[in-house]
Amino acid sequence: MTVKIAPQAPVVGLFLMLNTFIHSIMYLYYALAAFGPEIQKYLWWKKYITQLQLLQFTICGIYGIIMVFLQEGFPPGLFWLGFAQNPFFFYMFYEFYQKSYRKKQLQQQQQQQQQEQKQRQFDLANNKNTTNI
Repeated sequence: MTVKIAPQAPVVGLFLMLNTFIHSIMYLYYALAAFGPEIQKYLWWKKYITQLQLLQFTICGIYGIIMVFLQEGFPPGLFWLGFAQNPFFFYMFYEFYQKSYRKKQLQQQQQQQQQEQKQRQFDLANNKNTTNI
């Protein structure tokens, strides 16, 4: 008795394994966040879930391309379906990441720089006043 494995099984299995792992972390995050503000202040790792999802799409895309060339019998239709979906999902998650985390981070850096500049101007103004006395 032998087991016949479909040619697309390795890439599908990898995707399912990574997807299940990442979604388990994601749903754990949402379950903890549902407990309210007391717990939410400790949930600093939301952006890392999105980074994991981006990594998942990258790994599965590269692995899928490699399997097309190394694995015999890989159905071309399934390859092109997966190949078309992967960049689309990557793009959507990347845009979400940029809007949610990168822009906020840049805004915070700009605000901090503005505060530091105001503080320097204040210090310079006070130093000039004290040296003239």
